[in-house]
Amino acid sequence: MVSNCANSILQKCHAKDDINPAPTISSAWSKRFLSRHPEFHIRKQKTIEHDRKNVHDPDLISALFACYKSLCKEKGIQKEDTYNFDETSFRVEVGKDQ
Repeated sequence: MVSNCANSILQKCHAKDDINPAPTISSAWSKRFLSRHPEFHIRKQKTIEHDRKNVHDPDLISALFACYKSLCKEKGIQKEDTYNFDETSFRVEVGKDQ
């Protein structure tokens, strides 16, 4: 993931250079980066526990969102005024224990 981000930054920095293709980092770059910066460390995402997954009641969740929608309509809260905050964070395209 770190390597992909670094390559993306390199591509954006070299986007205006039509002559030379954007450079890419090596597969060992992220390990060397982490060894140079001990303040960063690897943390693997864990799957949700079985018990926690099973406590989600669809009817209760639907009722909660119906209440939320009616409250937003009553108070005039627009979709642009809401933000997603979650205690567990949210990562796109990352599966299971990664």
